[in-house]
Amino acid sequence: MRLLIVATVYDFKARQENELNCDFSKGVSRWDELPLGYPFERFLEDDALAAEIYGDHVYWKDVEILHEDQ
Repeated sequence: MRLLIVATVYDFKARQENELNCDFSKGVSRWDELPLGYPFERFLEDDALAAEIYGDHVYWKDVEILHEDQ
């Protein structure tokens, strides 16, 4: 199994100076301006691209998942 780690841009919309405002009643609906689920709500234009997603912001790691009963 492979684990996919993707780094996306993150713009602190709720930041006030050095503090993070967690009061969602002030109109802050999320931490950044990106759509919810970004970038995973997007479809790849070419299905062949789904096999290997790559770039400077992507890291693939081979992992083994162990279960307690094994």
